[in-house]
Amino acid sequence: SDSITSWFPNEILSAIMQFCDPKDLPRLCLTSHLLKNIATRLLYHSVSLSDAPRVALFVRTLQEGPGSALALLVRTFSV
Repeated sequence: SDSITSWFPNEILSAIMQFCDPKDLPRLCLTSHLLKNIATRLLYHSVSLSDAPRVALFVRTLQEGPGSALALLVRTFSV
């Protein structure tokens, strides 16, 4: 049997996932590789952090290993 993700184009899945609560996007990352890719793009598109320790962790994530590819996903950043 096909998974539900094969029923829709990625663009439709992305449009649907934009309506998800941002707190649910990390959970979607755990469900499949396809949903992980889409949810990750949504998570990193607009980043807003509230304090210096979180900013430091975020910057470190973007600098290390696969994090450098994540930096390309960030479109807006606010503190």
